Amino acid sequence: MKTTIVSLLMVMFFVSSCSKDEDPCEGVICQNGGFCEAGVCKCPPGYFGKFCETKVDPCVNISCKNGGTCINGLCNCLPGYSGSDCGTILTPKSIIITSIKVLKWPTTDNTGVSWDFSTGPDLFVSIKKAGSTLKEHSTSVNSDTPVSQVVSFDNLQFNIVAGNYVFEVFDYDWPDADDLMSTVSFSSFAGSAFPSVINVKNSTTEISVSLKYSF
Repeated sequence: MKTTIVSLLMVMFFVSSCSKDEDPCEGVICQNGGFCEAGVCKCPPGYFGKFCETKVDPCVNISCKNGGTCINGLCNCLPGYSGSDCGTILTPKSIIITSIKVLKWPTTDNTGVSWDFSTGPDLFVSIKKAGSTLKEHSTSVNSDTPVSQVVSFDNLQFNIVAGNYVFEVFDYDWPDADDLMSTVSFSSFAGSAFPSVINVKNSTTEISVSLKYSF
């Protein structure tokens, strides 16, 4: 009887010892650099899941303004914007007018007489700021203009971007004096956006302006 009891105690001790030596991480394979601790995967930053199998999206809950996009947790801003969320609007170093299109102009002068009698005016445009002529004459004259016309300025650059400018629309009349048909004021930079095309107009004249910005 004593021998049986001793044998039973030895078996129980052996079983108990084997249970203590069992590895809870055996068969647990942690991915993406994770490691097992007490049978549970400990994941490195950027991963989660039972086996660290799922990658955290670094752009979750990140909102980029003004057309910016999130890349690896950071906002990638469009030209003209900066800041952690692209919310800061930059002031351009310069603005370039690539071309203008005269969409509408007065059909007659103040007396009701056509500019060139039986034909359309020979359009050209100048640009002024605070009374100073920036571009005295566009690089092309559109003879007998019947419809809207592009008038090139060969990438005219404005280094002073703030303030108001004036377009003067003329009928070319050499050797006589050119006729001033209309003036249109415009702002080259509104401080809130960078449109590639702006339309400026008054009651008789409308001009479409194509722009580029340098930052």
